[in-house]
Amino acid sequence: METKDLFELPGFSRYLVDIYTGRIYRKPTDKRTGAWLKKTSANKVGYCYTTLINDDNELVRMGLHWIVLCAATESTKEFFTSKNLQVDHKDRVKSNNNIHNLKLCTAKQNHENIHNRKKPGRLNQEAKEVILQEFAEWEGKKTDFYQQQADRHGVVWQSIQYMILREGQTV
Repeated sequence: METKDLFELPGFSRYLVDIYTGRIYRKPTDKRTGAWLKKTSANKVGYCYTTLINDDNELVRMGLHWIVLCAATESTKEFFTSKNLQVDHKDRVKSNNNIHNLKLCTAKQNHENIHNRKKPGRLNQEAKEVILQEFAEWEGKKTDFYQQQADRHGVVWQSIQYMILREGQTV
């Protein structure tokens, strides 16, 4: 196995990371051979996560975007989060974890990007009333409802959530 194009993940010495594909290689040990970890699929929100064993033998669940960024910069996630930095996907595809698609940003910058992803739209009063009525009858996960309504009305899901939290207080 050629590992020259793979990067160490700080705090996780058992693994190497391909920062261009987002794949993780488990190094060989005395007891097992080296192998690529199973490719993860995106969750409902679009992010890919995996669980790794850190150097303290603790299981740690991490997003592949953080794994790739940390391997490429030889820094830990805690280093960036202590500076209030987040990872943004330039192309808005959360499962595209190529290092060239990732950038560090502040929470404010990331939030501004959310609003740039969809056409600006406003919910009229009639749409709000329908959404609130449908929400009152909804029996599934709230996040699924927010996303479904956001897609239906051409807004970000946070707009639906905020409207329900704000308007729902008075209904």
